[in-house]
Amino acid sequence: MINQALTTDKISVITSSVADIVAHASFVDYVQSPESATPGKQNTAISSATTTDIVAAPAASTFRNLKFLSLRNTHASTSNTVTVQFNANGTLYELFKCTLLPGEELVCHEGVWFHFDANGGVYGATVALADPRVTTKVLLAAHSNSTTTARKSLILKPRTCRLARMSLSTI
Repeated sequence: MINQALTTDKISVITSSVADIVAHASFVDYVQSPESATPGKQNTAISSATTTDIVAAPAASTFRNLKFLSLRNTHASTSNTVTVQFNANGTLYELFKCTLLPGEELVCHEGVWFHFDANGGVYGATVALADPRVTTKVLLAAHSNSTTTARKSLILKPRTCRLARMSLSTI
């Protein structure tokens, strides 16, 4: 998630070409007094090489929590390099930058970035979820300890998944 706490905080995107980019943002606005949470959305169509605000600044006394952001290149043949940035009253912080080929999409879901190819596959390295440095002892039926009851058998196999690029910066 990306938090916008001030009336000068906004999210913008820099596009490098005329390839059409469709942006969708879903967020929740929190007001402290009287306490309330209001969902909201902002849709933006971009068709030029420019900087565009894609999530407006929150109102006074409002804290905005960006839950979901999608940038899709809908152009049939042209790529577009997109740079998502946090604008804190004119001070810019780059959150993510990538080139979107035709049909590709960049998604930020709860603060985790995903770059999807035109077929819906996620770009990223394949990593094992099981760490080979970690050892696991399995209690068999003849063994027990004070907190665990043994099971008949347990087989642990490493599984793989595609790792999404994650933003570790906190704003």
